[in-house]
Amino acid sequence: MSAATEGWRSIGLLGVVLLGLATTVGSGGGLDAVAALGCGSTIQTGNVTANETQSATFAWSYADPNDPALQNLRGRAGEQWFRLGPDGAWVPVSAQDTDQTYTLAQTIFKRDNKAQFRVVVQFTCDGGNKKETEASAFLLVTPGTQGWVDVDAQDQPTSPADVTVAPGATANFVAMAYGDNTYQWQRSNDNAANWADVAGATDWALAVANVQAADDAALFRLSATNSSSGQVIQSRAARLAVNGPMSDAVFPDSNWTTAKIYDTTAAADAVVSARQQTSGGNPGAFRETTHQWTGGNGVSMGLEAAHLLSSATHDPAQTGAIDHVDFSFDVIILSQQGGTPGIAIFPLLAQNGYYFQVYDAGTPLVWTHRTFSGLTATDFVNANAGTSTGPLHPDFSGSGAPIQFGYGTANGSDSVVPITTVSGIDNWSVALTLR
Repeated sequence: MSAATEGWRSIGLLGVVLLGLATTVGSGGGLDAVAALGCGSTIQTGNVTANETQSATFAWSYADPNDPALQNLRGRAGEQWFRLGPDGAWVPVSAQDTDQTYTLAQTIFKRDNKAQFRVVVQFTCDGGNKKETEASAFLLVTPGTQGWVDVDAQDQPTSPADVTVAPGATANFVAMAYGDNTYQWQRSNDNAANWADVAGATDWALAVANVQAADDAALFRLSATNSSSGQVIQSRAARLAVNGPMSDAVFPDSNWTTAKIYDTTAAADAVVSARQQTSGGNPGAFRETTHQWTGGNGVSMGLEAAHLLSSATHDPAQTGAIDHVDFSFDVIILSQQGGTPGIAIFPLLAQNGYYFQVYDAGTPLVWTHRTFSGLTATDFVNANAGTSTGPLHPDFSGSGAPIQFGYGTANGSDSVVPITTVSGIDNWSVALTLR
């Protein structure tokens, strides 16, 4: 491996270069290699001063354009710019190119003041030798007129966005104003009726650690006070949503709805009903579901129903696209008469008037725990896929319609006698993981 190739890979290990100076690396290693290569020259770059709201451009040049060694230079193999990160590591900020400049395309802020940048250039010399040289400089920012803006020099949002996290996670908010300001984050727990300062939160970024269910719907905004004029401006209010598991272990009847999805029994008059039972669950209260239909004529018949929890909703367009879903619940068959058809109880959701299911055949005669982990949109299939004109799968993307979650019950039989199946579900829960 050549020293130049190694240089690209180990740029984070190179030392900091003072303004106007450069180190040179060759196949022989160290500064002594320059003479041996007989090509190229050291390079230099300078500090850049710019006002807030402007872009900033760095450029490098040969330290000595009259250096005789340049006559043996065949060309630049490539160059790349880096920015020194807060952890002391150099982070690439440009692709390899040969235009000798790097421009921060978006507007800059006071927080970018004294940011350090480095350019590393590879030369190709006569005989195929390589030489790598570098130089670094600082960005100096002059505060502009106070005001808010949407993105910064690194194309990152600076107006705080709504955040959705799971319980126990950290919610991060970011805001930035032009001007020589002091900052104070504020929080409202009553939908912006009252605001209180967040203790110690005097930076442009706020991290709310160990978020809990009680933090759901809290609002956060950044207040910026201009050091010269004393003018105070506030950012937009960003909402915190806590994406905790949606669950029910008591099953009040008013919280659930039941509807037939399809009925292919002989008379198409099957009845589905569900109600809360205050005891006999796993443990305590549970939800009891009954499927009942008259006898058939010996041909295959089927019945399926959707049971939805009114509060178990998620709007991808408002609170984030879904990566995957985890279901869990306990199930049991309590009784069955006529042809012992059994029953299946499975994850189900509704979107845009269609029902989508992850079918699970069979339910035991004793309380049994079921888990369905890592379910993506393609795991859910339209319950009426054979006859429906609707989509085959739900839309979990950020443009998807609101989704309501619940469970499905289904059974079938070719029995000629009436059928009644009573089942139970307890400890129902669904957790969403967002993208």
